[in-house]
Amino acid sequence: MQLNHIYKYFKYIPSTIYVNLILKSPFFMTAPFFPIIITSRLKLFCASDVKIRTKNNGDYIRLGYGSGGIGSFEHTGINLEFYDAATLDLSGISIIGYGSSICIYENATLEIGNNTYIASNAVIKCKKKVKIGDECAVSWNVTILDSDFHPWSSEGVANVISEDVIINNRVWIGNNVIILKGVTIGNGSIVGAGSVVTKNVPDNCLVAGNPARIIKKGVAW
Repeated sequence: MQLNHIYKYFKYIPSTIYVNLILKSPFFMTAPFFPIIITSRLKLFCASDVKIRTKNNGDYIRLGYGSGGIGSFEHTGINLEFYDAATLDLSGISIIGYGSSICIYENATLEIGNNTYIASNAVIKCKKKVKIGDECAVSWNVTILDSDFHPWSSEGVANVISEDVIINNRVWIGNNVIILKGVTIGNGSIVGAGSVVTKNVPDNCLVAGNPARIIKKGVAW
């Protein structure tokens, strides 16, 4: 690794310590010591009673990696928002790319599994629960929303505003995909670039389109 890259990572150590202290993250007795590792500029909002939970000692999420999508290393960052009683559950090691925005609203939970990466400029807005499993590959410019965020009705009947989004293990999500509330994506499935996912996706299926529909079954990657 070039010396200038080493310097760029080391200079974020104070940010890493500060963020974990503010979030009251658990402290590990082994490296990497904290569950949130900062390797990017970070804009943080933190309310009260925020919980960072790990399944195992040493589980962590790295915020900041990749090309950044737009601009250079120095001109991209991460937006991280924790509202009252927000929870981040980590079960392994995962990374989120530059330029991403993660919002966990009041009493909501975001779960991220092991060996999962989320590329640059992702948007995850979690009003109730978003779960992303193990070994998932989430490409750039992906948006995941578990809520409409505003009440609405149809023929006088109020609709549910927020529903869980569950992305199971080893799911590949292409760039510019939008995943909406109430969706479960099955193990081993692939979501084609530019898709809008409004309904559940079975295991080992390729879906694509707006709205996304099944293109092939029995896929593997």
